[in-house]
Amino acid sequence: MATYLLKTLLKALVVVLGVSLLVFVLTRSIGNPVNTMLPLGASMAERARLTHQLGLDKPLLAQLGDYVVGVAQGNFGESWWQQESALTVALRPLPFTIELSGIAVVISLVFAIPLGILSALKPRSLLDKVASTSSMLGICVPNFWLGLILILIFSNLLHWFPTSGTGGWQYWVLR
Repeated sequence: MATYLLKTLLKALVVVLGVSLLVFVLTRSIGNPVNTMLPLGASMAERARLTHQLGLDKPLLAQLGDYVVGVAQGNFGESWWQQESALTVALRPLPFTIELSGIAVVISLVFAIPLGILSALKPRSLLDKVASTSSMLGICVPNFWLGLILILIFSNLLHWFPTSGTGGWQYWVLR
């Protein structure tokens, strides 16, 4: 068991390092963030100062080393666009994610599991066919597409739910 756990942790570490390296390379390859952070009329001196301040004037390997050391120390840097801690930006939606996950678990416990049990007790019945078809559609239809269609129907056409925001139960429905 200890060997399995150690192997799993090592694999997770490799995945985290790989994803971190990929994110680092992609963020460096999409263009110079200085061009988006400064106004169009910024002088070359202002651009050079911000480039130096962000450490983008260093060689790529030095930037990677700074990045790895920072992450190992728990410093995930600053968001170039929002000018605040990247960890803060990443964790801001966490309460909404936890809330949405909790709602999904409750729905599964209240509806999906009993429906699955009833379908198993009565194979090839109408209930089994409806449950199987709806679960297969739920798996096959892309979430982003289904979400847009549901927002279009229930928010824009029927005006039953708000399109976005936080608050009571009506905001949970289309999340």
